[in-house]
Amino acid sequence: MEVAALRPPFDVPAVFGTKARVPVRGTVNGYQFRSSLCNMGHGYFMVVNKQMRAGAKCKAGDVVEVVLQRDREERVVEVPAEISKVITSDKTAEKTWDSLSYTHQKEWVRAIGDAKRDETKQARIKKMMEAMKAGKRLGF
Repeated sequence: MEVAALRPPFDVPAVFGTKARVPVRGTVNGYQFRSSLCNMGHGYFMVVNKQMRAGAKCKAGDVVEVVLQRDREERVVEVPAEISKVITSDKTAEKTWDSLSYTHQKEWVRAIGDAKRDETKQARIKKMMEAMKAGKRLGF
């Protein structure tokens, strides 16, 4: 498994005015992305995932051209109608879903959408609903 990340050549808290995760957008070799700079304990890094590497035509260890800026646009997950319908069928689940961060919503939608078989998809929807009804962010 190939893993790639970049470390910005500047002091992230000084430039962006925060010590927390910083939403960013920009390009890698001209390929547009939205991501986050996160403090990984040894400084700030941004993961360069498989999709970004493919779009930027690069691999781990390559030298790339990066343009980076703070991303202040709200991040919204497009929830497929089938999932939305299930979530809104239960008020507690809906309330929990609405309280989730962009990342947690995205991970649930991705986990369900990545299922190859309908049985797997339905099992993941059931697991999501059990978590949402229990007020939990994640359950997988």
